[in-house]
Amino acid sequence: LDSNALIKNDLKLLLGTQRGAGWAGPIFPNTTGDKNIFGITINCGSGCLFNVTADPTEHVNLASIFPDVVNTMKTRLQELRKTMWSQPDTGEDPNCRTIAQGHWKGFLGPFLDIDVDEKPVRTTLQRNSLVLYS
Repeated sequence: LDSNALIKNDLKLLLGTQRGAGWAGPIFPNTTGDKNIFGITINCGSGCLFNVTADPTEHVNLASIFPDVVNTMKTRLQELRKTMWSQPDTGEDPNCRTIAQGHWKGFLGPFLDIDVDEKPVRTTLQRNSLVLYS
């Protein structure tokens, strides 16, 4: 995943601030609100622990119940970070978010070859699929 996440068996550890941390309804995006999914965050600074099999929507943070598991997974993640390649942060291309919200109607998708002023397009797949964003 990335340098702030580790999955082992049924458990998923997240560290730091996680963006796009909202829960979507069965149809998303919809017109029930004007919430910007990119701005929703969860603070997992000291670690959030989820059982992704028992709690696939990650609503129940188990970190306070299993601190020893959190510490073991943090240690393993630290070891793995030594061998991970990390993309340097060169800033965010503002067109990426604009096109995801406008052209793709809240979905992430290709943005480099799309004109920011182009009319939004929704495919059958997008209308009938759930959005998985992390």
